[in-house]
Amino acid sequence: MSLAVNMAKRLGVQKMAIPTNGNAGAALAAYGAQAGLEILCYCPRDTPPINVEEMRRYGAEVHLHDGLIHECGAEVQARCDAEGWFNTSTLREPYRIEGKKTMGLELAEQFDWQLPDYIFTPQGVAPDSSGCGKRLRN
Repeated sequence: MSLAVNMAKRLGVQKMAIPTNGNAGAALAAYGAQAGLEILCYCPRDTPPINVEEMRRYGAEVHLHDGLIHECGAEVQARCDAEGWFNTSTLREPYRIEGKKTMGLELAEQFDWQLPDYIFTPQGVAPDSSGCGKRLRN
């Protein structure tokens, strides 16, 4: 998330929005606060209160919605289109995946550039597996 925030700041972004059930929103809120950006988190109403509180403590504006995470994602997309915010949804912007590619590089280095046949990552975090598997180009 830090690379996404750093690149957004470098590109002149002022507001970043994300649909989240908690962890990604908290990370965006933390890095966004450090960078001086306005962060908007759209969460399903059943998001654990501790996650909502964490986002708010970092200064994010949290919006709770009835429905599921994909409905929050649709709301974020509509608001980003209408308001000009930066959409930080999973797989909607390239910098989160580029940041996760670092995990693949670190694994390769630790395995002396002989990667194992399988790498397991949590499936709740799509950029982890997408980024780890991204090919490096010279």
